[in-house]
This record gives sequence, structure tokens and C-alpha cells, in this order.
Amino acid sequence: MSLGNLIQGSGKFIASDIDCDALSLTKNRLTSLEDRLIISEGNVLSFFRKNKKLKYKLILAGGLFDYLDNREVEFVIKRGFSGLIGGGEIIFTNFSEFNPYINWIEYLANWNLIYRSREDIYNIIENAIGDECEIEIILDKTGVTYLTKIKKYHDA
Repeated sequence: MSLGNLIQGSGKFIASDIDCDALSLTKNRLTSLEDRLIISEGNVLSFFRKNKKLKYKLILAGGLFDYLDNREVEFVIKRGFSGLIGGGEIIFTNFSEFNPYINWIEYLANWNLIYRSREDIYNIIENAIGDECEIEIILDKTGVTYLTKIKKYHDA
């Protein structure tokens, strides 16, 4: 599944964020999507509570799970996964515990993130949805971030 194929398709795109400037940038950069782009300002937890019946082919979350505790990440994965169509995917990032810049980030920039190990990520996924999926977790080339893909085998 490529993003290019999705963009050229007929599906809708939902951009959800608490940062209205990020959503404005998204809207300005994705003008080719026209009326297929739905902007949802607010908390991702609230989004999934309000939109229980939406169906998804792909859910992308970058720079999100680094701020959510395990219980909140489990909730997002569980709700997102329940809305995936068969063959659909959730793809997300999370800073790894190997980040050599942790001290600089936390002490100089006062930027506190939640770092996770591969095992932490597997446990969160297992707690959220069990083993009814294909899981792939890779460490990016820098060794700083995990990229995780959860693929749903079939519709429930």
C-alpha cells in the first residue's frame, strides 16, 4: 500500500491534531485532496471516542505516542484497529530507549518524551488487540526511533 496510490484513490483523509497550526499546514499542503480531506482539531483520544464507527484503510501516527502513556496508546491502537478494514494498517513511530540525545532533550530543552523498547511496544499491542495481526517493528537508521506497522488480517 503506497501513499501515492491512496492519494490518487477515492477515499477520505482525516487529519487530527490538537495543534491548529499543524492542521492549517496540512490543509495547505494537501490541497489536491480538496473535499476528501477532513480536518479534526482536538485530542486523539476524544476523536476515537466520538468516531467509533469509522472505517480505515490506513492510520498513520507520527510524533504522537511519545507523549501518551501506555494505557492511552493501547486505547488508540484498540479503537483504531477495530475500525481497520481487512488488510488495513496502523503505522506509528515512537522514540527508542537508545536515544543518545535524551539528556539534551530533557534538560536543555525541557522536552519530556516517553521512550519505549521493542518489548514495550509489543506488550502494548498485545494488551490492546492480542495477536490477530501481523506486527513489524524496525529501528530507523539513526537508531533513535521505532517504526511500527500493525496489519489486520481480516475484518472482524
